[in-house]
Amino acid sequence: MTAEITRLSSENGRLRSLLDDATTAAVDTNEKRVNDVIDALRRNDRRVHVWLNKKNDWGDGIPTSLLAIFETIAPDLLDEASYPTIASTLALHYAGDGYRKRWPVPTNFLRYYIADLASLDLVTNSSKRHSVQDTEAYWMLTDFGREVHGKIRQNELLHGATDFNEEPEIDGQDPECELHPESWTPNPTFGVFL
Repeated sequence: MTAEITRLSSENGRLRSLLDDATTAAVDTNEKRVNDVIDALRRNDRRVHVWLNKKNDWGDGIPTSLLAIFETIAPDLLDEASYPTIASTLALHYAGDGYRKRWPVPTNFLRYYIADLASLDLVTNSSKRHSVQDTEAYWMLTDFGREVHGKIRQNELLHGATDFNEEPEIDGQDPECELHPESWTPNPTFGVFL
């Protein structure tokens, strides 16, 4: 009986060790995947075109990266956002307040940004129910997208790399919304993962 208990205890210890090794390998693999995606986002340059008030065209576009675009729209996608919401968020971030309100960013560019983010498993179609009259497409972060966004934000916060370009504004039109977090400017170009 004592020999069997000793054997089982030894086997239990060996299995726990194997489980710990497998868990560590899975965490390392996932962390590498997160870092690889962040690096891919950082390496891919994009231009954001915003139709400004009193202008007759989209202009030359503002140079940026897919990482900056992701970090700009990710807070909206934590719940879900439609193309018009994403367009307004990008326009406000890249052009300030002086953009036209209806489709300030070209829809074909929005679709490419979302397609790029979807190909990296960062965003997906929202599965929330909407009224029959609502024909908008809604997008949200995947679990992996939340993890990537969380890792970037965590690193920025730990390194003090976020700041305000200006104080958040009080929205007098929406009684439920006191601050505009979209006016907060993260610094996604900070050396996120060295």
